[in-house]
Amino acid sequence: MEKKNRAQRGTPAQGGTQNRRRGVDRFWNFLEGGVLEHLFTRRSIAWIVSIGLFFLLHIYNSYRGLHKIRMISDQKNHLVELRMEHVSTSTLLMSRQRLSSVEDRVQEKELGIEIPKSSPIIIER
Repeated sequence: MEKKNRAQRGTPAQGGTQNRRRGVDRFWNFLEGGVLEHLFTRRSIAWIVSIGLFFLLHIYNSYRGLHKIRMISDQKNHLVELRMEHVSTSTLLMSRQRLSSVEDRVQEKELGIEIPKSSPIIIER
């Protein structure tokens, strides 16, 4: 009789109906939340939640780090543009303040100002 029962149940290698039914029952038990009723699961749920929170924290920190790196890169590019603007502005100002440039502008406006022919003298006290 034992041989007959074993043949009816089937072995896992043969894919018996009892083993399949037990697997399906376990799957449905998991989906319905029955797995949370076990003592081990209740004790380990805090660990599972904390690990999940740590994963979320890690993802958030990674995102913030990448955002900061992108901001630093943008600021460096902006700084390079400002330096180039500074150099061009200072070059323009220096060219406008040259003596020959000032002389040309005074002559164009005909202000009647002339460049002295003699060098300035030092007045002593």
